[in-house]
Amino acid sequence: DDIALELLVDSSDYVCQRFRIELIAHLGQLRSLRKVDLAEEDPKKPTWYQPKFKKYNNVYCYFQTVNDIPRNLRITMTYYAEDWLFIRKVQFLIDGTAYEMIPREVKRDHESGDIWEWIDDPVSDRNIAIVKALYNCSEARVKYKGEDYDDIYTIHQEEIDAVKRTIDLYT
Repeated sequence: DDIALELLVDSSDYVCQRFRIELIAHLGQLRSLRKVDLAEEDPKKPTWYQPKFKKYNNVYCYFQTVNDIPRNLRITMTYYAEDWLFIRKVQFLIDGTAYEMIPREVKRDHESGDIWEWIDDPVSDRNIAIVKALYNCSEARVKYKGEDYDDIYTIHQEEIDAVKRTIDLYT
């Protein structure tokens, strides 16, 4: 089973190129990734590995490598809708256990009547329990707690599987 992921090559603070990569062999090894259509690459330049999702509402982890050494594991989640929540905190229900996360920062944008709010935090002592629970879970929901309104989102199996694959690649 080949698994499509997206390879992002980072230039300073901005993503400058996107490439498709395929997982060819063992999920636990970065060397099992084949980079497709890459121009000559500077091994000292950070390379970001993240799942590729077509839908807008999602929860996933991603990381970067420098000299093929994984680092900077992150958890990100996106709320996409027509109405703002102004997210203040995020609650998870993972296999019946409740977790809570106060994001370091929530970014927001809008276009053509649609809005999105997203969180992109480093994995740390503040949220590692959530990542571990997602890695081992069979079902999960996330509740975005806003200033006045909330929204509940069921994390799809493909997202749970992507968290597992990402952590396997990272470790």
